[in-house]
Amino acid sequence: MSENAVTLIDRPYTTVQVTRPDQEPIPAPTAAEAEMLAPLGEMVGLQVWA
Repeated sequence: MSENAVTLIDRPYTTVQVTRPDQEPIPAPTAAEAEMLAPLGEMVGLQVWA
């Protein structure tokens, strides 16, 4: 039973972390931060805020 409980608890948490990276743990960047991060984002192939 406990193994199933861990799986059920872990899956939604993982899904939330993966699909919602813009939630509280990672606040949205300010304009200045986005400008500084733009070259870094392009280097790793990420979409940069416009």
